[in-house]
Parts: sequence; C-alpha cells; structure tokens
Amino acid sequence: MKACFGEGAKVNEIDAAAIEKGIGKLRLPKEQGGRGLSVKTVGKVLTTMSRIFKFGIRNKCGIQTDPTKLIEKVKENSGEQSETGERLYTVLHEVTEKEVLMPEETKRVILAAKPGLYRTII
Repeated sequence: MKACFGEGAKVNEIDAAAIEKGIGKLRLPKEQGGRGLSVKTVGKVLTTMSRIFKFGIRNKCGIQTDPTKLIEKVKENSGEQSETGERLYTVLHEVTEKEVLMPEETKRVILAAKPGLYRTII
C-alpha cells in the first residue's frame, strides 16, 4: 500500500478516489513508473484492502466505511459465453471434411472412452 498511498498514509484517510489513483499506479507499465500488474493481481490487492477495511470497521479503529466497495472492479474475460450469446455465433464456421472423424477414428474414440456416462455421450 505504500507504493499507492505514500509512506505515512493512514487507513482512515484513504477514500475511493485515492484507491482508484493507486490502481492506476499498479496497472501502469514499469517503463512508465508503475508496477505493471495484471487486472487479476490488482483484483487480489483490492480484496486484501477490503479485508483490512472490514477489520478496521469491526474492531472500531476509526474506520466508518469500506471505500473499495465504491470502486467498479474491472473483470477480466473469463472465457464464458456472454448473456446475449452474440459471441457464440461469431465463432461458428462450416465444418470441413478434415474436421470430421473417419469411421475407424470414431470407433477408437468410443473404445477409448470409459464405460458409463462418457461412452454414452460419445
């Protein structure tokens, strides 16, 4: 937290604007004076900060609110389909003859599958 807020920063003086500025420093590439951290790593830092604020609130250390809750977190693409399903249709393509298994290859796949659910699905 020293890298983001300075040496003598007190937890109860940190607000959402200061955290957003700190996130900018963390995400900025090293060549530009930042830390060069990924979105995922910054998310972990925010989680840790949130726990610190919750501890301070719970133990009555002069902290009234958790400013990390006021920040919109950037979510990295998880690879899941979107709700609208638009991305699904952009990756569909016409199947070529090279992509279809020959009868012998199909038989080998079925025989290699474990008996039960997997073999049933195949």
